[in-house]
Amino acid sequence: MTYKASRCPGLEAPLRLIRRAHFYRSLAPRHRDALHLHDLVGWCCRRDGHTFLLERDVERNWAYMRDKAYAGHRLAEPVRDVLG
Repeated sequence: MTYKASRCPGLEAPLRLIRRAHFYRSLAPRHRDALHLHDLVGWCCRRDGHTFLLERDVERNWAYMRDKAYAGHRLAEPVRDVLG
């Protein structure tokens, strides 16, 4: 998604900056949800020293962090569906 918007391969930006980008609101809800969950997984892995999270841990951490770090962002679909 970032490449499509910027045409710069390998570009990665933190969610807080992506949310300010001109294209953020035009993303499909599922893509916005995926960005939020990607940020959450990265944050949890850095915090705990993991390289992956189990699906149930993503759901638990999302429920805990949603209001604290994601301004109450509500997922358009359940975590399980976004993760595919």
